[in-house]
Amino acid sequence: MNCAPFDLRDYFFAELKSAEAKQVELHLAACEACQMELSQLDVTRVVLLQLPQEEPPRRIAFVSDKVFAPTMWQRFWQSGAKLGFASAAMVTAGLLVNALTRPAPVVQYSNVNYGAIEARVREEVSRQIPVEVAKAVSVAEEKNLAQVHTAVASIEKKYEQERELDVAVMRANFDILQSRMSQRYLNLASYDGGVK
Repeated sequence: MNCAPFDLRDYFFAELKSAEAKQVELHLAACEACQMELSQLDVTRVVLLQLPQEEPPRRIAFVSDKVFAPTMWQRFWQSGAKLGFASAAMVTAGLLVNALTRPAPVVQYSNVNYGAIEARVREEVSRQIPVEVAKAVSVAEEKNLAQVHTAVASIEKKYEQERELDVAVMRANFDILQSRMSQRYLNLASYDGGVK
């Protein structure tokens, strides 16, 4: 407000002391320009109250700010090659620690009786050979027996087919012979009838 010593916005937001606020009210009753400005402030307030409430951003950051720069650990874990190297190094370190802290097995070769071992191996081999040979022979006999059965069945089938064919040929020949005999008998009967 230009025509009063007090700011009209302070009056609008009720930030003036009561004496100053009364002076502004008296001035508003007489000044039309200040009344107009006060009504515009009121319209602005109504419009602002209709807008949805949004939380203001906490900080406006730029890409060049250090806030966006990854930390050392982030850079390390984002690198596949470095992560692979770190994994391999950890596995290698674990194997080395295990190898260095584990006691070596104690092998005593002085108490080994090679003669007893050889005798036991021979005994086991001599015991296993007849069993394995018997298994192999039984498998071979079963195969041979199956082949013999298959061969006999095919020969019997072939013989049966040949026998059926021979029977069919004999029947056909018998039918032909019977029809010839019947024909001759008829011829002979008709010849004998003509002589009498």
